[in-house]
Amino acid sequence: MSLLPVSAEPAARSVFADADIAATARLNWLGGCLRPRFEDDVWPFVGWADAPVQMRVTEKHVLFDRITHRPWRVVAKELALAWIATQDERVLALPRARRLPHHPRTVYARVYHLTFWLNWLHERRIPTLAAVTQDHCEAFLREYGVVRDKKTGAVLRNKAGSSLRTGVSAMQDITDYGELLSADRHRPGFRPWGERSPRVVTGAPSRPQVVIKTEPLGDEVLRPLLTACLHLVDVLGPHIVDLRTQLKAERESWRNVEWSRHLRDGDRLAALVEEHLRTGQPLPRIEDFQVTKRLRLGWDPKDPLLTANFQHLLRPTGHRDIHKSLFAQARPLLEEAVAEVGTEYLWCRDPADAPRADTGELIPWSLPLSNRSSDALIRIAGHACTVAISASTGMRSSELMELTVGCRRTDDADGTGLARHRLVSKVVKGRLWGGETDEWVVIKEVVRVIALAEQLTDSGPGTAVVRRVQRLRVQRGHDLAAAVGRLARRAPHGPGADPRRAGAPPPPAADAVCRDGRPPWWTAGHQGPLQTPAGGHQRGIRRPAGRRPGRLPPRVEEGGGQGEAQADRQGIPAVRTGPNARRPGSRRTAGFLPRRRERTGRP
Repeated sequence: MSLLPVSAEPAARSVFADADIAATARLNWLGGCLRPRFEDDVWPFVGWADAPVQMRVTEKHVLFDRITHRPWRVVAKELALAWIATQDERVLALPRARRLPHHPRTVYARVYHLTFWLNWLHERRIPTLAAVTQDHCEAFLREYGVVRDKKTGAVLRNKAGSSLRTGVSAMQDITDYGELLSADRHRPGFRPWGERSPRVVTGAPSRPQVVIKTEPLGDEVLRPLLTACLHLVDVLGPHIVDLRTQLKAERESWRNVEWSRHLRDGDRLAALVEEHLRTGQPLPRIEDFQVTKRLRLGWDPKDPLLTANFQHLLRPTGHRDIHKSLFAQARPLLEEAVAEVGTEYLWCRDPADAPRADTGELIPWSLPLSNRSSDALIRIAGHACTVAISASTGMRSSELMELTVGCRRTDDADGTGLARHRLVSKVVKGRLWGGETDEWVVIKEVVRVIALAEQLTDSGPGTAVVRRVQRLRVQRGHDLAAAVGRLARRAPHGPGADPRRAGAPPPPAADAVCRDGRPPWWTAGHQGPLQTPAGGHQRGIRRPAGRRPGRLPPRVEEGGGQGEAQADRQGIPAVRTGPNARRPGSRRTAGFLPRRRERTGRP
């Protein structure tokens, strides 16, 4: 029995007209946030309470206004709501409708692909979906299934079958949900590609046949990468936190100042310059891009005032620049000051000492930094934390992003004197919307990294620690990859670089082994234990086949005790199989090792 009209002709009014999307789909919604309505051409999901941190802002806005033909916008809206509101009685009446709701991220992707199909039909002057034939579907798939050069339009390669499967599925859903559509629908008896599934149509592999294309990260890359990350965290991290605190305090102090445009008082300018001469402090220096801008404006490259930062020099007076007439009069005084004390960046002028990464020699931790380089260094430290956590725990990116301030747990419940370190996060993939809280047992280095990451954010308890990182790049020459390369090459360059400081411990020989038979990267080195090459799910980091994510090679000791303490002294955690193997509050976890979660569908 169907609750919908069985006529082949579409109804005049949608069955979802005036529907509240959140209420119809039974979504938890935050109070005070805009609730999308069916008639809206953009459905905002910003107020969805169960949205994962991994969900981008763009994915929280389902766009129907990109569909050119307005009646087909209604078709796309009806499909989108049916995909997510599967418990609605009007959707349950459809024999071919999906019974499990699609995630809003999936709905966004399906509408995205469906938009290309509907606009392709409109460009070819096909007025109604009833006129669509199998030839149209095949032609669209041939045209849409290739990647073209943006400038020349030349075909570069074919798209993978998995990339086309969502689009084919959305095209077939126009038939499967046809009784629900009011503005337009396929002719009776027509379904694109008949009963063939989207996987068969596109040639996409099934789950057991999925091949991970990303190559495992080799030890020759992972070792210097983690060495640099742990050096940034353990050695430079406290200094970077102090730098961030100073930057924040300085910017807050000038936030509410009422600025004036030009300084015309020569006595006040002379007093500022005399203060620098008296204390021997260099005048502030401008950024390199500002030097380039001055040269383009006609400054002489040999001008002694080319690098002087007048805006920062005048901050105590509340002015932004020196008046043109006063600048001409004060030039001799300014040139004399530059000749005597010079110009220098504002931050890290008197840096504390820190040990080198290779020899341990105490040297200044940084050279003087500009505002831009200071911000870049802080972000690089945050990227280093993300890489170290990902490579050391094997957590998925969705699980990394669910880590919040206060997620660290440390206890010694069994009285052995050996601390257990845990991270509290959420498992998102394959779980109910909103995720399920879970715990990961980690080594102490990960806890130190999390502690630094919390200090690099202004977020309060319960807010995300790990930010989304698409690329480990801040700006040209100022990124984590460049920092690791400089450590490996011992080349001084970039923010905070120092030829005395740059350099990392040379990698061991390929055939080197430790006394217990393990390769060198399992043992404690100059910067502490280098983590297992089990990578997380950040782009470009993948664990080698056969190694379990986030685990060190186990040393099994019955009941813990003396063997466990010996393993700890060697820097190798032991797996405890005795009565103390199960820690309080855990399921299926032994010893200190991050457990392998047993979940259905995980590759």
